[in-house]
Amino acid sequence: MLGSDVPNFVVTCALLAAVVLAGSMAFGDDPAVLIEEESASLRAELAGFRSVPIDEFVFLNDRSEYRWVLGPGFAPAEADGTWVRSQSAQLIFYLPDTGEVVESPFLLELSVSPLLVGNQESRSIVVRSAVEEVDVELEPGGARVLVQLAPNEEQVVELECDALDSPAEDNLSIDMRRLCVKVYAMAVRKGLR
Repeated sequence: MLGSDVPNFVVTCALLAAVVLAGSMAFGDDPAVLIEEESASLRAELAGFRSVPIDEFVFLNDRSEYRWVLGPGFAPAEADGTWVRSQSAQLIFYLPDTGEVVESPFLLELSVSPLLVGNQESRSIVVRSAVEEVDVELEPGGARVLVQLAPNEEQVVELECDALDSPAEDNLSIDMRRLCVKVYAMAVRKGLR
């Protein structure tokens, strides 16, 4: 009889551990999303999913085939876009090799909206590529942000937040996540400025 109780005890402990882990992920930070850096092997594995077209607006929501450009620091994609839920987040994508010599630089255009709580009237973010850094003050309703891209195939663009806040601070939500801005869409443009 003692021998048959051991497997039941192991199964019970495993189920309890799974429930505790699921609960902590629901109310805490999801380690799968908040990784600090992507390993070289993961980046290589995702490269095929991160190619973006030129001069085409692509959505970064949960149904978009382009959601793979969302790197470390982004929350899981939602129906309308994706929240930044870390002090900094990375968009990682690849430009297509068109074989053309590009005379004007490529620009990344982002459609973003800030989380504003309490009496906040705006939120500061920095958008940084390998060749340019843009300071942006986002007001209600969001904005279009442009940053110049390097002439490389691989692009890493960082969004750096001034702070993280919770929607629950306004008593308008039970959402306890710490968030900054929501990114709705992006486009790579040829010399738009």
